[in-house]
Amino acid sequence: MNAHELLREAERLGGQGDAKGALELWGQALPLLDQAGDARGRAVVLIHMGRFTAQLGDAKRALDLWEQSLVASELANDATIKAAALHHMAGALAGQGDAKRALGLWKQTLTLLDLAGDTKAKLGTLLCMADFLSKQQGEGVAQALDVWGQALVLFDQLGDVKGKAATLGKMAWAAGQEGDLPWERQLNLEAARVLAKAEAWTDLIGSLGNVGGSAESDAQGFLAQALWLSLRVAMPLENLLGLCGSLFYKLGPGHESSPWIATFGLYKAQFEGEEHPRQGELHELAWGMVTKCAAARGVAPDKIRTWMTAQGMNDPSRIPPALEHAVEALVAPAAWLFDRQRVPGAAGMSAS
Repeated sequence: MNAHELLREAERLGGQGDAKGALELWGQALPLLDQAGDARGRAVVLIHMGRFTAQLGDAKRALDLWEQSLVASELANDATIKAAALHHMAGALAGQGDAKRALGLWKQTLTLLDLAGDTKAKLGTLLCMADFLSKQQGEGVAQALDVWGQALVLFDQLGDVKGKAATLGKMAWAAGQEGDLPWERQLNLEAARVLAKAEAWTDLIGSLGNVGGSAESDAQGFLAQALWLSLRVAMPLENLLGLCGSLFYKLGPGHESSPWIATFGLYKAQFEGEEHPRQGELHELAWGMVTKCAAARGVAPDKIRTWMTAQGMNDPSRIPPALEHAVEALVAPAAWLFDRQRVPGAAGMSAS
């Protein structure tokens, strides 16, 4: 086979998970690339070989391959490939705990990517740096916040709304680790606003839940908005029950909205959790909320079912619209982060 055939077959084997087979073919292709004077092709192949060698657990050999790639990329005068080699080397060194060398190589990578104008690759490098820094002791978290802040600018340039929101969420976590709770809330709220503007409803539910996790007096309003969305947007059952629980315990069992929150959770656990591996646990969680509501209203344990029937809480057709009205009452008109009429199914639900 010629060099191109070897490279195609190596790529195919690598895609199938056959690392050893791919490495053997790449090794056969290298002398052919050298004969053709293809320094750029050599540099690229060496990067691939380093990646798969690292996957096989030989970090030392992988670093050596990437070092060879650097030499070839210099001959090819290709800053992008050199940056890729440096990026992989930094990741390997970070995995070994060599923070100083890893960060130094990542910084070199960023310089090269700036020269190449490769915004997407620069963003990837910044995110790797920030994730690594966030796990370091001392000033690591504060440094990670600074790097994530640089990444936000690039997300805007690329128009990546979900990536920006996810990074804001990581920054909020880091701010919380630093003990800056107001900033944590501000970052979570900014993430929610970004997702609301983009109408990314599924991701918005989680982001609203993060804002609602604060101790601020308006936190329940954000949880209510998330639960309102869950009436229209599918989400994992355990996440839904967790959301119901969060709002329920913010309000307390005696609140007028709490019985419908508990009943909605119970309804979902019963009728949509039949094949869920944690159905028993989730049903118990929801039933526990129902019993607390009953106790708060002086209902004896043996009369709970009768009480539920009298309130219409056993009527599946009544539960979603009743919950909708209950959670809408928890949100001030000006506090909604999104236009409810833009949410799929909103008109149908309102008519229920």
